[in-house]
Amino acid sequence: MIDLILNDPSTQSKPADDGLKPIANTLSKLMINNIATYESIIERKKLCREAIFVLPQIALLGQSTVIFAAPNTGKTLLSIWLLLRAELSDCNVLYLNADDGFEGATEKAMVLEDTDICMLTEGFDAKEFPLIIEGLVSDEEARNTVLLLDTVKKFTSVMNKTQAAEFTRIVRKFTQAGGTLIALAHTNKHVDGDGNRVMGGTSDLNDDFDCSYIIELDTPFDAAVRQVTFRAQKTRGPNKQKVSFSYDAGDGKTWTQRLKSVGLVDGGQAEGVLRANEARKSFDDDRGVIEYLLGRLPADEEVSGSSLARDDMSAGKPSRRERERVLEGYDQSHEFPEYRYWTSQRMPKGGTSYRSSDNSFR
Repeated sequence: MIDLILNDPSTQSKPADDGLKPIANTLSKLMINNIATYESIIERKKLCREAIFVLPQIALLGQSTVIFAAPNTGKTLLSIWLLLRAELSDCNVLYLNADDGFEGATEKAMVLEDTDICMLTEGFDAKEFPLIIEGLVSDEEARNTVLLLDTVKKFTSVMNKTQAAEFTRIVRKFTQAGGTLIALAHTNKHVDGDGNRVMGGTSDLNDDFDCSYIIELDTPFDAAVRQVTFRAQKTRGPNKQKVSFSYDAGDGKTWTQRLKSVGLVDGGQAEGVLRANEARKSFDDDRGVIEYLLGRLPADEEVSGSSLARDDMSAGKPSRRERERVLEGYDQSHEFPEYRYWTSQRMPKGGTSYRSSDNSFR
């Protein structure tokens, strides 16, 4: 009888249904994935790498990096140039070129023929990028693979936040498996208040990638020797905040000739070129006022600054504020001698006088 009672399900106690069981079950499932344990850390340390650059000074192995630039600024040229200088003998480097015509792709293929870089224009569908990543991860090939995407808009809609977010989720899955990805992207057509380029599309690429750079053009676009600077927007490692390069962008130069002309520019020299370009832009803006003031400065005669700034205020003439600013900006203190159009000196009773210099108007 006792045995029958003990074995009767109706007489056995039941656990209290207090609503905690589902939470505990969820917590247990989450806790299983805890990597902050001795065993997990030991295993992960075996797979950890030292900081190895895929693009020297810019993109690290095992990370996702996006490089924004305006069209024809040299993002592909410089990415390939840097990639050719990386020590990646243990990696499979795949350049997924979805942004080139037949002639351009053929020329790049000739450059890469005797290298370890595999360039693909066929055999993959940019729309099937998630399947490519899933395959590399499931085949355990991600850790030994470096992908260069040219350009990212061919692989996802950077203007669609849902699609861009899904793209970055796939990229994160790839890097979590040890993969390395470099994406080339375009900047916005407009610039910010300081004249700097703005990243195109939604903010997802910059927010969700490990590292992002914007390439700024430091010289006029039509300059025969072009200088550009990679400026970091976000980094997670020992990346350089600014790296400058120059290359021959003259008329008639082939892509291969431009690639061979690329050179790293010293930081101080790069800043000098940038300041010279900014000085030229300022001069172009101020040219009319400079020409007007030079017309008011007879040879070998001193003219007071107050006279130059306040007299002859007829319609169409520069404002007093413009004159005062330009007078102060283009005297003997200007950094570049070619923009020193007059000399200034303090007058005995106060104020400043100006005398034209030997500089011819440029």
